[in-house]
Amino acid sequence: MNEDKPEPQTPLIDNPALTEYYRKWAKKWRDARETARYDGDFYRYEQARKECNNYASKLPENERQEFWQD
Repeated sequence: MNEDKPEPQTPLIDNPALTEYYRKWAKKWRDARETARYDGDFYRYEQARKECNNYASKLPENERQEFWQD
């Protein structure tokens, strides 16, 4: 019985177009987060922070720090 292992799938993050998509949205949410912060709107700030972190988590490790905020 020949047990060939299936070819490992390339992680989605190795897709340059998908990485660019996540980077674009992380930037938009980062800008929205900063705007809400300066406006003093905590609710919008928290929403934007969560969305920005969500998109940033899908970026390569070396790019996350630019967008991530606890």
